[in-house]
Amino acid sequence: AVVLTIGTDDHTPAAIPCVFVRNVATETGIEIQLRATTLVSPSTLPSPLARQLEQRREPRHRPPAGSKALVAIFPLRLGRPMSASLVDVSRQGMCVVIPVSHAAVSTWGTSIAIGLKMLPDHPPLRLSATIRTARPHAGGKAILGIELDPVTNAVDRGHLHAYHHWLSQAIS
Repeated sequence: AVVLTIGTDDHTPAAIPCVFVRNVATETGIEIQLRATTLVSPSTLPSPLARQLEQRREPRHRPPAGSKALVAIFPLRLGRPMSASLVDVSRQGMCVVIPVSHAAVSTWGTSIAIGLKMLPDHPPLRLSATIRTARPHAGGKAILGIELDPVTNAVDRGHLHAYHHWLSQAIS
């Protein structure tokens, strides 16, 4: 067991009990992944950090009933792709529900890929993203806040332009 202490100043730290998940060598060093053993939400964190986590730079849009937007989550390290239900979407990311328990989701910076498709005449689009938030959802599922990786996706053949086109189709 590990206790991660997070704070934005000397007066408001928050201690979060965690367990070690794995370490992964990256181009810039070693990434250590921890999983919180208790529910972590913005209300349990110091207010400056909570505001930063909850900050939405762009308005979110809910897809209309009957939207043909399809979303799949591709864990980069382990696991197989899974379908996700779109809750809302913005230019920077989206909120989705996945059929996996909250306890099984590594969060806070876990890199993933998302697959997006509009039926029937749009080719699928795959983008790099990061899980920013995760919380339990009804029926043993998890709800994820996902932020797109603007640098990787911009370099990758203009994927952000294609995403913005998908977004306009998904919310219309």
